[in-house]
Amino acid sequence: MSYKSYNYRYVQICIATLLLGLPESYAEELPQEALHKVEIYREETRREKSHQAKKKTQTKRLNKIVTSATGFDLPLKEETKNMIIIDKKDLQDKGYTNLEQALEKQPSITFIAGPNGTKEIDLRGQGLDASKAVKILINRVPINLQDTGNGGHSAGGVTPFNQINIDEIESIEIIPGGGSVVYGNNTRGGVINIVTKKPNRDYTRISLKGTSFEAANPNSLGSNVNISGGKKVSDTTFISGNASYSYQRGLRYKEYTQNVYTSLHLTHQINSQQKLDWNMSYARMWRYFAGYYNLFNADGSLKNYAQMKDERYLSPIGSGATDSAKGNITQDFIQTSLNYNNKINEEWNLDIIAFYAFSNFLFPDMTLGVSESNFTNNNIGLNIKAKRQTQRNALMLGLDNQLEASDNLTKNAFNNLQNKGTKYSLSLYGLDSYNFNEFFSLSGGARGEFSYFHILGHTGVSFGGQNGYFEINAKKPQFAYAIEITPNFHYGESGSIYAKAETGFISPSVRQAVSTDPNYDTSNTGVGPKIASNIKPEQYFTGELGWRHEFDNIYITATAYYTHTLNEIRYNLYGFRTEYYNLGATQRLGFELTSNQNFSIFSLQESLAYLYSNVLVGRETGLTNGGSSTSGNYEGKPIPYVPLLKATILLNAEILNANNHNLNLWWNNSYYGQSVDNNQFVVNKNGYFLSDIGLTYNYKDLTLSVGVQNILDSFYIAYQNTSISSMGTSGIYLSGAGRSYFIEGKYNF
Repeated sequence: MSYKSYNYRYVQICIATLLLGLPESYAEELPQEALHKVEIYREETRREKSHQAKKKTQTKRLNKIVTSATGFDLPLKEETKNMIIIDKKDLQDKGYTNLEQALEKQPSITFIAGPNGTKEIDLRGQGLDASKAVKILINRVPINLQDTGNGGHSAGGVTPFNQINIDEIESIEIIPGGGSVVYGNNTRGGVINIVTKKPNRDYTRISLKGTSFEAANPNSLGSNVNISGGKKVSDTTFISGNASYSYQRGLRYKEYTQNVYTSLHLTHQINSQQKLDWNMSYARMWRYFAGYYNLFNADGSLKNYAQMKDERYLSPIGSGATDSAKGNITQDFIQTSLNYNNKINEEWNLDIIAFYAFSNFLFPDMTLGVSESNFTNNNIGLNIKAKRQTQRNALMLGLDNQLEASDNLTKNAFNNLQNKGTKYSLSLYGLDSYNFNEFFSLSGGARGEFSYFHILGHTGVSFGGQNGYFEINAKKPQFAYAIEITPNFHYGESGSIYAKAETGFISPSVRQAVSTDPNYDTSNTGVGPKIASNIKPEQYFTGELGWRHEFDNIYITATAYYTHTLNEIRYNLYGFRTEYYNLGATQRLGFELTSNQNFSIFSLQESLAYLYSNVLVGRETGLTNGGSSTSGNYEGKPIPYVPLLKATILLNAEILNANNHNLNLWWNNSYYGQSVDNNQFVVNKNGYFLSDIGLTYNYKDLTLSVGVQNILDSFYIAYQNTSISSMGTSGIYLSGAGRSYFIEGKYNF
């Protein structure tokens, strides 16, 4: 065969291979030079296609489908305000053992310490009110607890977001600030919707993970095993399930956390217009908490950070702390929902979701002088909404029904208190958006919510010469409302500027709906009868100005906001009696900036969140009884436990991509500014920096990851609480995790 023939044959094979994708066997007759050219051309073409595919994906961020703001699927560009979308790639293959670790490196999210080393998610500086001011959803089902106690480090319930298997999360949709019209109560700080995976093809996946703190010994090791799979059982039905177990040792001797998580998901396509989606998950967590460290030395001086870092891995007792607030904790969590969606016609869409959530937080042997303590919450609901979409107008109408029940018991040698209550809420709302032209749209809506409380239980005390016991039977109706309006100015296909005004509410919890009768003389009984408190829902007003734009490979958002709250619920403790009041007022002024840059082989994500907070009104003078009160000395000062600044930088670089081999380097960084504790003592002076780094290798269905978390071994205080009295100043603290290592492997069948 002549060389000319080879060239002709070479052209044929190039065309066939590149355009038709024919087998490489045609290249067997080529000379080595021609074959080499084919391979080079093929590799360059593959890389170009990969680059174009990435670019197409990266520059279509505004077309990403989200559900959070309205509950109906729509592109991100049609949302009226800026949202944060966290994809599974930002959460997985990075050694994170729970959602808290993953969200530490994400924009705008901070955490507030809960009881016994637990955490609550915070948005826009809610502080100790985070559990009731940030709404947490799993597949649009609320999991916030109706009663979590009075906040702080004492025994109480906590939202069970950390029990969700991180490998089962598809994405997290975050609406910072507000959302009361669509989502009702508990949304002053924002709404977080955790979306679990809903696969539609057969699969089996197994993953193993191992972790260890720098203090490498058997007490620092942890592991995780995860098995999931799915099967298309018919043309219209798909079923999938997941089971995982994790075991992680804590920082200190004897500390550990175990978590079992299972889930089941079924999707049935009734016809082209109607769909059923059912899911259920169950989780059980066991924890041992070793207690708190003393913040002060024996001579009354405040410990310095070098001292604290030295005792980070020591038992609190061994470091001179008191034997308090340690012991075992268990939490059970069940969540299930059935979602029916019907696209009635080209304009109308109907969505109905029925749900149930259960959580039981138990302290079987806490060394607090408490012989028995538990927080049980049930939440059942039926939400119905319809949406009419035309070329210029989108109208949504909704009806929410929700019944929440809690049964919380605290017993010790001298006190016996049970709050057993229900709260029924019925809400009607509407949200309308109208596009006047391609440059301007206006949306607005309102919600009215009627709630009815019924609290049963008892309160009793036997202490010294005081003996008293009273049954609780109180009823209380309540009404709240929310209104929002948002003008939106559009330019081009990729940019918009909006201004939003919203007034919303936070309803009282079952615990806050009753107070000790202030007119009852408790000098002989120690406690008094509980009556319906006279508190109203907390109110807030938020004004927000936002901008977003998508360039070829850059997406950027900027948001400035101001939130003013009124009638914040505060409590006054005196002896074994509690009264609740609408006394508090606070303000928050903040700025948020996020940016994503995506290039051929690497991507960057940056964020900056600045927040100025101020307590306008704390405890009112002249309360019925003097005693310890929340925010009694806060006026004119920052809101406790709210960092002034959070910044993040996330980098992902593709080191290798050839012949089914892929190697990525990732580097996640976050900076937290300083805050103050409940008595305005500084926490984490000058802030702290956390940095994680690792490698992820993929070959076909195999994934391997290795990395280091907190590579700089930064020391930081995870929680701090102080007390000032005539006896002096005392305090406790918890340190954050030091440097740790992980290795993780996954295989998809």
